Amino acid sequence: MTSTPSFRTEEKYSILSIAMTKRKKEKFSVTKAVKANARDVVGQPKPSRVVEDKPKPEGRESKHKASLEQLIEASERSE
Repeated sequence: MTSTPSFRTEEKYSILSIAMTKRKKEKFSVTKAVKANARDVVGQPKPSRVVEDKPKPEGRESKHKASLEQLIEASERSE
């Protein structure tokens, strides 16, 4: 029995073929183009500030509106 050498008929393995992939073309976006143009003309927008949440009141608020008498008493106490 004579053994024949087995040759690969497929492509040779190469790291370069995996690492060098073609970049996907970006689609043109009108929104991005308009925003970029506005940044060039007007300038960058000011950075936004973080608004802290107001602490929740301890007690449960009443479901009914305060009467006129209660409002007057509350204003007298605060003065």
